[in-house]
Amino acid sequence: MRKLITICLVATMILVISNVANAHWDIGQPAKWVQLPDLQPTGVDVLATHPKVLADDFLCIKTGPITDIHLWGSWLSDYLPVNSQGQPDASLVNFRLSIHSDIPKGPTGSYSTPGNLLWQQTFNPGQFQTRLYANNLVEGWYNPGTGEYIPQGDTQVWQYNFFIDPATAFTQQGTATNPTVYWLDVEALPVSIPGTAEPLFGWKTSLTHWNDDAVWADSSITPPTGWQELVYPQRHLYQGQSMDLAFVITPEPATICLLSLAALSLIRRKK
Repeated sequence: MRKLITICLVATMILVISNVANAHWDIGQPAKWVQLPDLQPTGVDVLATHPKVLADDFLCIKTGPITDIHLWGSWLSDYLPVNSQGQPDASLVNFRLSIHSDIPKGPTGSYSTPGNLLWQQTFNPGQFQTRLYANNLVEGWYNPGTGEYIPQGDTQVWQYNFFIDPATAFTQQGTATNPTVYWLDVEALPVSIPGTAEPLFGWKTSLTHWNDDAVWADSSITPPTGWQELVYPQRHLYQGQSMDLAFVITPEPATICLLSLAALSLIRRKK
């Protein structure tokens, strides 16, 4: 009987750990890095659809694999990709995510930019989770390449959750006393039906500002060069101020360790 209880406890804890590592991220859950989306009218979706790629920097203070990435975005005019039956589906998009080293600002540049490519993975439909995060909003839309700004560009915010096999995940290096700066790059390649308008995805801005501005570039160049800093466009309340983008990196390794220790503790008590 005790052996059966132990097996059940282990199975339960494995399920709990699995759910923590493979679920939509919510505020208050563990994370290594958090930049929440701006859901106010000041929120802007910045074009991140091929051939445009966006990037934002983050700080690593603890060495470990990056196995979860979560980000927020919207579709211009809420026009989603459609399936073969003509039904809108926000998950019909390929995402190319990458992590780069940091080129700090200095004598040759007035702002920092992504450096060497350290990790890259393309996520096809069905290889990530999607949910409608917020609705009935008034969100702006910005194309940094042309400077076009639409104050009322969309009303919906979507959350995209990417889970990475630890065997192929990038291991970030950094400590509290010797932190490391990295860049997360995001590029969307929506699935579109020939003869229909192309859906356009934009990465959501965040009011959490850290280090330098986010940047954009033309991804048709490999690797992208000529990174341009992102600032709020003309006619926006924050015109000319730094732009940062909304994303979360999880899980925090310590939390998974605590769950594992809790499982072991329960098993020992039953023994």
